Amino acid sequence: MAERRFSSPSGSGVCELLMKMNRRQLLKASAAGLLLPAPLLAESMGSHRRFLFVYCKGGWDTTYVFSPMGENSEVDTEPNAQVAESGGILHVDHIERPAVGGFFSRYGDQTCILNGFEVRSIAHDKAQRLLFTGSPSTGRDDWGSILASQVVSDLTMPYIHVTGPSYAANTQEAVARLGSNGQLNSLLEFSGTARPQAGIEALEDAFVLKRSMDGGRDFDARLGRVLKSLTGVENLVGAINFEGGDDLSSRLQTVLNCFELGVSRCGIVQYDGVDELGWDTHGGNAIQSSHYQELFGVLTDLMDDLKSRPSPNGGMLYDEVCVVVCSEMGRHPKLNNHQGKHHWTYTSAMLIGSGVAGGQVIGQYDSQFFGLRVNPITGQLDDLGEAMTDRHLGATLLALGGLDGQAYTGGIPPIEAALK
Repeated sequence: MAERRFSSPSGSGVCELLMKMNRRQLLKASAAGLLLPAPLLAESMGSHRRFLFVYCKGGWDTTYVFSPMGENSEVDTEPNAQVAESGGILHVDHIERPAVGGFFSRYGDQTCILNGFEVRSIAHDKAQRLLFTGSPSTGRDDWGSILASQVVSDLTMPYIHVTGPSYAANTQEAVARLGSNGQLNSLLEFSGTARPQAGIEALEDAFVLKRSMDGGRDFDARLGRVLKSLTGVENLVGAINFEGGDDLSSRLQTVLNCFELGVSRCGIVQYDGVDELGWDTHGGNAIQSSHYQELFGVLTDLMDDLKSRPSPNGGMLYDEVCVVVCSEMGRHPKLNNHQGKHHWTYTSAMLIGSGVAGGQVIGQYDSQFFGLRVNPITGQLDDLGEAMTDRHLGATLLALGGLDGQAYTGGIPPIEAALK
Protein backbone atom coordinates (compact mmCIF):
# COMPACT_ATOMS: atom_id res chain seq x y z
CA MET A 1 0.00 0.00 0.00
CA ALA A 2 1.40 3.38 -0.98
CA GLU A 3 2.24 5.79 1.78
CA ARG A 4 -0.27 8.63 2.20
CA ARG A 5 0.50 11.94 3.82
CA PHE A 6 -2.22 14.21 5.14
CA SER A 7 -1.93 17.94 4.75
CA SER A 8 -3.10 20.35 7.42
CA PRO A 9 -3.93 24.06 7.48
CA SER A 10 -1.63 26.54 9.09
CA GLY A 11 -2.55 27.71 12.57
CA SER A 12 -2.90 31.36 11.55
CA GLY A 13 -5.85 30.71 9.25
CA VAL A 14 -7.69 28.27 11.44
CA CYS A 15 -10.58 30.49 12.47
CA GLU A 16 -11.21 31.60 8.89
CA LEU A 17 -11.23 28.01 7.70
CA LEU A 18 -13.56 27.05 10.50
CA MET A 19 -16.08 29.63 9.34
CA LYS A 20 -16.05 28.09 5.86
CA MET A 21 -16.51 24.62 7.25
CA ASN A 22 -19.81 22.78 7.35
CA ARG A 23 -20.93 22.80 10.98
CA ARG A 24 -22.15 19.24 10.67
CA GLN A 25 -18.66 18.16 9.64
CA LEU A 26 -17.17 19.55 12.80
CA LEU A 27 -19.89 17.94 14.90
CA LYS A 28 -19.26 14.57 13.34
CA ALA A 29 -15.53 14.88 13.84
CA SER A 30 -16.16 15.65 17.49
CA ALA A 31 -18.52 12.69 17.86
CA ALA A 32 -15.95 10.42 16.23
CA GLY A 33 -13.41 11.40 18.86
CA LEU A 34 -11.26 13.69 16.74
CA LEU A 35 -10.95 16.69 19.08
CA LEU A 36 -7.75 15.49 20.61
CA PRO A 37 -5.93 16.91 23.63
CA ALA A 38 -2.45 18.28 23.18
CA PRO A 39 0.29 15.63 23.05
CA LEU A 40 1.57 14.76 26.48
CA LEU A 41 4.43 12.40 25.76
CA ALA A 42 7.95 13.40 24.85
CA GLU A 43 9.28 11.83 21.66
CA SER A 44 11.30 9.05 23.24
CA MET A 45 11.19 5.65 24.92
CA GLY A 46 8.87 3.71 22.72
CA SER A 47 6.64 6.62 21.77
CA HIS A 48 6.38 5.28 18.21
CA ARG A 49 5.47 1.77 19.29
CA ARG A 50 2.01 0.60 18.23
CA PHE A 51 -0.22 -1.87 20.08
CA LEU A 52 -2.66 -4.43 18.73
CA PHE A 53 -4.86 -6.13 21.32
CA VAL A 54 -6.39 -9.51 20.48
CA TYR A 55 -8.92 -10.25 23.20
CA CYS A 56 -10.31 -13.76 23.73
CA LYS A 57 -13.44 -13.03 25.71
CA GLY A 58 -14.89 -15.61 28.07
CA GLY A 59 -11.88 -17.16 29.76
CA TRP A 60 -9.45 -19.51 28.07
CA ASP A 61 -8.07 -22.77 29.45
CA THR A 62 -4.35 -22.10 29.68
CA THR A 63 -3.54 -25.82 30.01
CA TYR A 64 -4.12 -26.17 26.26
CA VAL A 65 -1.10 -24.01 25.39
CA PHE A 66 0.55 -21.86 28.05
CA SER A 67 0.80 -23.97 31.20
CA PRO A 68 2.05 -27.57 30.92
CA MET A 69 0.87 -29.34 34.09
CA GLY A 70 2.28 -32.83 33.46
CA GLU A 71 0.86 -35.67 35.53
CA ASN A 72 -0.77 -33.42 38.10
CA SER A 73 -3.83 -35.13 39.59
CA GLU A 74 -5.17 -31.75 40.76
CA VAL A 75 -5.50 -30.42 37.21
CA ASP A 76 -7.53 -32.05 34.45
CA THR A 77 -5.71 -31.79 31.13
CA GLU A 78 -6.58 -33.20 27.72
CA PRO A 79 -5.44 -36.70 26.74
CA ASN A 80 -2.38 -37.15 24.53
CA ALA A 81 -1.02 -33.66 25.10
CA GLN A 82 2.75 -33.28 25.06
CA VAL A 83 5.21 -30.74 26.39
CA ALA A 84 7.27 -29.10 23.66
CA GLU A 85 9.75 -26.28 23.31
CA SER A 86 9.81 -24.07 20.24
CA GLY A 87 11.59 -20.76 19.85
CA GLY A 88 12.56 -20.87 23.51
CA ILE A 89 8.92 -21.19 24.59
CA LEU A 90 7.88 -24.19 26.69
CA HIS A 91 4.29 -24.95 25.74
CA VAL A 92 1.64 -27.65 25.39
CA ASP A 93 1.58 -29.42 22.03
CA HIS A 94 -1.12 -31.63 20.52
CA ILE A 95 -1.68 -33.30 17.17
CA GLU A 96 -4.96 -31.39 16.79
CA ARG A 97 -3.22 -28.02 17.16
CA PRO A 98 -0.25 -27.90 14.78
CA ALA A 99 -0.69 -24.12 14.40
CA VAL A 100 0.48 -23.61 18.00
CA GLY A 101 3.85 -25.26 17.50
CA GLY A 102 4.11 -23.67 14.07
CA PHE A 103 3.66 -20.20 15.53
CA PHE A 104 6.24 -20.67 18.28
CA SER A 105 8.72 -22.16 15.83
CA ARG A 106 8.50 -19.00 13.71
CA TYR A 107 7.89 -16.33 16.34
CA GLY A 108 8.69 -17.83 19.73
CA ASP A 109 11.86 -15.76 19.90
CA GLN A 110 9.65 -12.65 19.61
CA THR A 111 7.15 -13.85 22.22
CA CYS A 112 6.97 -13.53 26.00
CA ILE A 113 4.29 -15.41 27.94
CA LEU A 114 3.19 -14.07 31.33
CA ASN A 115 1.89 -17.08 33.24
CA GLY A 116 -0.24 -17.20 36.36
CA PHE A 117 -1.19 -13.57 36.91
CA GLU A 118 -4.42 -12.95 38.79
CA VAL A 119 -7.32 -10.87 37.52
CA ARG A 120 -8.96 -10.99 40.96
CA SER A 121 -12.52 -11.75 39.88
CA ILE A 122 -14.58 -14.58 38.44
CA ALA A 123 -17.33 -12.30 37.11
CA HIS A 124 -16.84 -11.63 33.40
CA ASP A 125 -17.64 -7.90 33.37
CA LYS A 126 -15.57 -7.15 36.44
CA ALA A 127 -12.65 -9.32 35.33
CA GLN A 128 -12.70 -7.69 31.90
CA ARG A 129 -12.53 -4.22 33.41
CA LEU A 130 -9.71 -5.34 35.70
CA LEU A 131 -7.74 -6.85 32.82
CA PHE A 132 -7.87 -3.65 30.78
CA THR A 133 -7.76 -0.96 33.49
CA GLY A 134 -6.35 -2.59 36.65
CA SER A 135 -9.40 -1.43 38.60
CA PRO A 136 -12.94 -2.79 39.16
CA SER A 137 -14.29 0.76 39.32
CA THR A 138 -15.57 3.04 36.59
CA GLY A 139 -13.67 6.20 35.81
CA ARG A 140 -10.41 4.48 34.85
CA ASP A 141 -9.03 4.45 31.32
CA ASP A 142 -7.93 1.22 29.69
CA TRP A 143 -4.32 0.64 28.73
CA GLY A 144 -4.91 1.09 25.01
CA SER A 145 -6.74 4.39 25.47
CA ILE A 146 -3.92 5.73 27.64
CA LEU A 147 -1.29 4.70 25.12
CA ALA A 148 -3.30 6.16 22.24
CA SER A 149 -3.88 9.49 23.95
CA GLN A 150 -0.24 9.97 24.99
CA VAL A 151 1.18 10.38 21.51
CA VAL A 152 3.81 12.68 20.08
CA SER A 153 1.86 13.80 17.02
CA ASP A 154 -1.82 14.20 16.28
CA LEU A 155 -3.40 11.08 14.82
CA THR A 156 -6.73 10.90 13.05
CA MET A 157 -7.91 7.84 14.97
CA PRO A 158 -5.43 7.14 17.80
CA TYR A 159 -7.27 4.03 19.06
CA ILE A 160 -9.18 2.12 16.39
CA HIS A 161 -11.80 0.05 18.18
CA VAL A 162 -12.96 -2.74 15.87
CA THR A 163 -14.53 -5.13 18.38
CA GLY A 164 -13.99 -5.69 22.09
CA PRO A 165 -14.20 -3.64 25.29
CA SER A 166 -13.29 0.01 25.68
CA TYR A 167 -13.01 1.94 28.94
CA ALA A 168 -12.09 5.47 27.90
CA ALA A 169 -13.30 7.46 30.89
CA ASN A 170 -10.97 10.43 30.46
CA THR A 171 -9.53 9.74 27.00
CA GLN A 172 -12.70 9.41 24.94
CA GLU A 173 -11.27 11.69 22.24
CA ALA A 174 -8.65 9.06 21.44
CA VAL A 175 -11.11 6.27 20.60
CA ALA A 176 -12.74 5.76 17.19
CA ARG A 177 -15.31 2.98 17.31
CA LEU A 178 -16.13 1.26 14.04
CA GLY A 179 -19.44 -0.07 15.31
CA SER A 180 -20.67 -3.64 15.03
CA ASN A 181 -22.11 -2.94 11.57
CA GLY A 182 -19.41 -0.62 10.26
CA GLN A 183 -21.24 2.56 11.27
CA LEU A 184 -18.01 4.56 10.95
CA ASN A 185 -18.40 4.45 7.17
CA SER A 186 -21.64 6.42 7.48
CA LEU A 187 -20.01 8.86 9.87
CA LEU A 188 -17.22 9.53 7.39
CA GLU A 189 -19.68 10.50 4.65
CA PHE A 190 -19.87 14.25 5.18
CA SER A 191 -22.52 14.94 2.54
CA GLY A 192 -26.19 14.23 2.06
CA THR A 193 -27.06 14.45 5.74
CA ALA A 194 -30.65 15.45 6.43
CA ARG A 195 -31.04 18.76 8.24
CA PRO A 196 -32.05 18.22 11.86
CA GLN A 197 -34.81 20.00 13.71
CA ALA A 198 -34.01 23.46 15.06
CA GLY A 199 -33.87 22.29 18.68
CA ILE A 200 -31.41 19.53 17.83
CA GLU A 201 -29.28 21.99 15.83
CA ALA A 202 -29.02 24.27 18.85
CA LEU A 203 -27.85 21.37 21.02
CA GLU A 204 -25.32 20.38 18.37
CA ASP A 205 -23.96 23.92 18.19
CA ALA A 206 -23.55 24.04 21.96
CA PHE A 207 -21.87 20.64 21.97
CA VAL A 208 -19.38 21.60 19.25
CA LEU A 209 -18.53 24.87 20.96
CA LYS A 210 -17.97 23.15 24.29
CA ARG A 211 -15.76 20.47 22.76
CA SER A 212 -13.75 23.15 20.95
CA MET A 213 -13.15 25.21 24.07
CA ASP A 214 -12.86 22.54 26.79
CA GLY A 215 -9.85 22.76 29.04
CA GLY A 216 -9.06 26.38 28.29
CA ARG A 217 -6.52 25.38 25.63
CA ASP A 218 -5.50 27.80 22.89
CA PHE A 219 -8.48 28.11 20.53
CA ASP A 220 -6.58 28.35 17.26
CA ALA A 221 -4.26 25.46 18.12
CA ARG A 222 -7.15 23.23 19.15
CA LEU A 223 -9.14 23.95 16.02
CA GLY A 224 -6.01 23.42 13.95
CA ARG A 225 -5.82 19.88 15.27
CA VAL A 226 -9.51 19.37 14.48
CA LEU A 227 -9.11 20.52 10.89
CA LYS A 228 -6.02 18.41 10.43
CA SER A 229 -7.97 15.41 11.68
CA LEU A 230 -10.83 16.19 9.31
CA THR A 231 -8.43 16.30 6.39
CA GLY A 232 -7.10 12.91 7.41
CA VAL A 233 -10.56 11.43 7.83
CA GLU A 234 -11.71 12.63 4.42
CA ASN A 235 -8.63 11.00 2.89
CA LEU A 236 -9.53 7.75 4.63
CA VAL A 237 -12.82 7.45 2.77
CA GLY A 238 -12.18 4.78 0.15
CA ALA A 239 -8.68 4.05 1.47
CA ILE A 240 -9.94 1.66 4.14
CA ASN A 241 -12.98 -0.57 3.98
CA PHE A 242 -14.11 -0.17 7.56
CA GLU A 243 -16.99 -2.60 7.09
CA GLY A 244 -14.59 -5.36 6.05
CA GLY A 245 -15.33 -8.97 6.96
CA ASP A 246 -16.60 -10.31 10.25
CA ASP A 247 -13.86 -12.87 10.84
CA LEU A 248 -10.74 -12.39 12.94
CA SER A 249 -8.38 -12.05 9.98
CA SER A 250 -10.46 -9.35 8.30
CA ARG A 251 -10.78 -7.35 11.50
CA LEU A 252 -7.05 -7.51 12.09
CA GLN A 253 -6.47 -6.30 8.53
CA THR A 254 -8.49 -3.18 9.29
CA VAL A 255 -6.21 -2.33 12.21
CA LEU A 256 -3.05 -2.98 10.20
CA ASN A 257 -4.35 -0.75 7.42
CA CYS A 258 -4.76 2.07 9.94
CA PHE A 259 -1.26 1.44 11.29
CA GLU A 260 0.23 1.48 7.81
CA LEU A 261 -1.55 4.74 6.92
CA GLY A 262 -0.22 6.29 10.10
CA VAL A 263 -3.61 7.25 11.51
CA SER A 264 -3.69 4.99 14.59
CA ARG A 265 -1.39 3.92 17.40
CA CYS A 266 -3.55 1.23 19.00
CA GLY A 267 -6.26 -1.16 17.91
CA ILE A 268 -8.38 -3.86 19.50
CA VAL A 269 -10.10 -6.91 18.03
CA GLN A 270 -12.14 -9.45 19.96
CA TYR A 271 -11.95 -13.14 19.05
CA ASP A 272 -14.91 -15.28 20.11
CA GLY A 273 -13.55 -18.60 18.91
CA VAL A 274 -14.42 -20.91 16.04
CA ASP A 275 -17.87 -20.03 14.66
CA GLU A 276 -18.11 -17.57 17.60
CA LEU A 277 -18.84 -20.45 19.96
CA GLY A 278 -17.02 -18.58 22.72
CA TRP A 279 -14.36 -19.34 25.32
CA ASP A 280 -16.73 -19.57 28.29
CA THR A 281 -16.79 -23.36 28.26
CA HIS A 282 -18.78 -24.44 31.32
CA GLY A 283 -19.65 -27.43 29.15
CA GLY A 284 -17.72 -29.08 26.34
CA ASN A 285 -14.32 -27.69 27.30
CA ALA A 286 -12.66 -29.54 24.39
CA ILE A 287 -13.78 -26.82 21.93
CA GLN A 288 -10.94 -24.73 23.37
CA SER A 289 -8.55 -26.82 21.30
CA SER A 290 -10.21 -25.68 18.05
CA HIS A 291 -10.22 -22.08 19.24
CA TYR A 292 -6.48 -22.18 19.88
CA GLN A 293 -5.77 -23.85 16.55
CA GLU A 294 -7.56 -21.11 14.63
CA LEU A 295 -6.18 -18.32 16.82
CA PHE A 296 -2.53 -19.33 16.39
CA GLY A 297 -2.94 -19.84 12.68
CA VAL A 298 -4.24 -16.29 12.35
CA LEU A 299 -1.47 -14.95 14.62
CA THR A 300 1.15 -16.51 12.34
CA ASP A 301 -0.44 -14.86 9.31
CA LEU A 302 -0.61 -11.58 11.23
CA MET A 303 3.11 -11.58 12.02
CA ASP A 304 3.94 -12.55 8.44
CA ASP A 305 1.80 -9.64 7.23
CA LEU A 306 3.54 -7.18 9.57
CA LYS A 307 6.85 -8.09 7.95
CA SER A 308 5.58 -6.94 4.55
CA ARG A 309 4.00 -3.64 5.61
CA PRO A 310 5.93 -0.37 5.64
CA SER A 311 5.66 1.92 8.63
CA PRO A 312 4.89 5.63 8.26
CA ASN A 313 8.12 6.17 10.22
CA GLY A 314 10.22 4.69 7.43
CA GLY A 315 10.80 1.13 8.68
CA MET A 316 8.50 -1.87 8.77
CA LEU A 317 5.47 -2.36 10.99
CA TYR A 318 6.96 -5.62 12.21
CA ASP A 319 9.59 -3.60 14.07
CA GLU A 320 7.16 -1.29 15.86
CA VAL A 321 3.97 -3.26 16.59
CA CYS A 322 3.48 -5.11 19.86
CA VAL A 323 0.67 -7.69 19.73
CA VAL A 324 -1.06 -8.37 23.06
CA VAL A 325 -3.11 -11.59 23.24
CA CYS A 326 -5.15 -12.02 26.40
CA SER A 327 -8.30 -13.30 28.09
CA GLU A 328 -10.01 -11.89 31.17
CA MET A 329 -9.78 -15.13 33.18
CA GLY A 330 -8.71 -18.75 33.07
CA ARG A 331 -10.62 -22.01 33.63
CA HIS A 332 -10.91 -24.01 36.84
CA PRO A 333 -8.33 -26.83 37.07
CA LYS A 334 -10.99 -29.54 37.32
CA LEU A 335 -13.65 -30.62 34.85
CA ASN A 336 -17.28 -30.44 35.97
CA ASN A 337 -20.07 -32.93 35.28
CA HIS A 338 -20.63 -31.40 31.84
CA GLN A 339 -17.01 -31.89 30.79
CA GLY A 340 -16.52 -28.16 31.08
CA LYS A 341 -14.61 -25.93 33.45
CA HIS A 342 -15.84 -23.05 35.57
CA HIS A 343 -14.16 -19.67 36.05
CA TRP A 344 -10.69 -19.22 37.55
CA THR A 345 -9.00 -15.95 38.52
CA TYR A 346 -5.53 -16.91 37.25
CA THR A 347 -4.73 -16.56 33.58
CA SER A 348 -1.94 -15.99 31.05
CA ALA A 349 -1.14 -13.46 28.34
CA MET A 350 1.20 -13.23 25.35
CA LEU A 351 3.27 -10.24 24.31
CA ILE A 352 4.65 -10.52 20.78
CA GLY A 353 6.93 -8.31 18.73
CA SER A 354 8.31 -4.84 19.19
CA GLY A 355 10.02 -4.11 22.48
CA VAL A 356 9.39 -7.60 23.88
CA ALA A 357 12.18 -9.73 25.32
CA GLY A 358 11.05 -12.89 23.57
CA GLY A 359 11.85 -16.57 23.83
CA GLN A 360 10.75 -16.82 27.44
CA VAL A 361 7.92 -17.72 29.79
CA ILE A 362 7.68 -15.61 32.94
CA GLY A 363 5.73 -17.13 35.80
CA GLN A 364 4.31 -20.56 36.49
CA TYR A 365 1.34 -22.25 38.14
CA ASP A 366 1.81 -24.32 41.28
CA SER A 367 0.38 -27.81 41.81
CA GLN A 368 -2.97 -26.30 42.86
CA PHE A 369 -3.02 -24.08 39.76
CA PHE A 370 -2.33 -20.83 41.58
CA GLY A 371 0.19 -18.37 40.17
CA LEU A 372 3.68 -18.32 41.67
CA ARG A 373 5.52 -15.13 42.65
CA VAL A 374 8.21 -13.74 40.37
CA ASN A 375 11.02 -11.23 40.55
CA PRO A 376 9.90 -8.49 38.13
CA ILE A 377 13.49 -7.56 37.28
CA THR A 378 14.83 -11.02 36.46
CA GLY A 379 11.57 -12.81 35.66
CA GLN A 380 12.63 -15.72 37.86
CA LEU A 381 10.38 -17.43 40.39
CA ASP A 382 10.90 -15.84 43.79
CA ASP A 383 8.94 -16.46 47.00
CA LEU A 384 9.69 -12.87 47.99
CA GLY A 385 8.80 -11.48 44.58
CA GLU A 386 5.61 -10.06 43.10
CA ALA A 387 2.30 -11.90 42.93
CA MET A 388 1.47 -10.85 39.37
CA THR A 389 -1.90 -9.23 38.72
CA ASP A 390 -3.67 -7.37 35.94
CA ARG A 391 -1.92 -4.19 37.09
CA HIS A 392 1.50 -5.72 36.44
CA LEU A 393 0.35 -6.45 32.90
CA GLY A 394 -0.85 -2.86 32.51
CA ALA A 395 2.34 -1.36 33.92
CA THR A 396 4.35 -3.53 31.51
CA LEU A 397 2.33 -2.40 28.48
CA LEU A 398 2.59 1.25 29.43
CA ALA A 399 6.34 0.87 29.91
CA LEU A 400 6.55 -0.62 26.43
CA GLY A 401 4.82 2.52 25.21
CA GLY A 402 7.33 4.82 26.87
CA LEU A 403 5.17 5.74 29.86
CA ASP A 404 5.69 5.48 33.60
CA GLY A 405 3.27 2.64 34.15
CA GLN A 406 3.48 2.91 37.92
CA ALA A 407 1.82 6.32 37.73
CA TYR A 408 -1.30 4.57 36.41
CA THR A 409 -1.19 1.42 38.54
CA GLY A 410 -0.74 2.76 42.06
CA GLY A 411 2.98 2.03 42.14
CA ILE A 412 2.74 -1.54 40.81
CA PRO A 413 5.94 -2.10 38.79
CA PRO A 414 6.19 -3.45 35.24
CA ILE A 415 7.61 -6.89 34.63
CA GLU A 416 10.91 -5.50 33.40
CA ALA A 417 12.17 -8.92 32.41
CA ALA A 418 9.59 -8.87 29.61
CA LEU A 419 11.04 -5.68 28.14
CA LYS A 420 13.83 -5.75 25.59
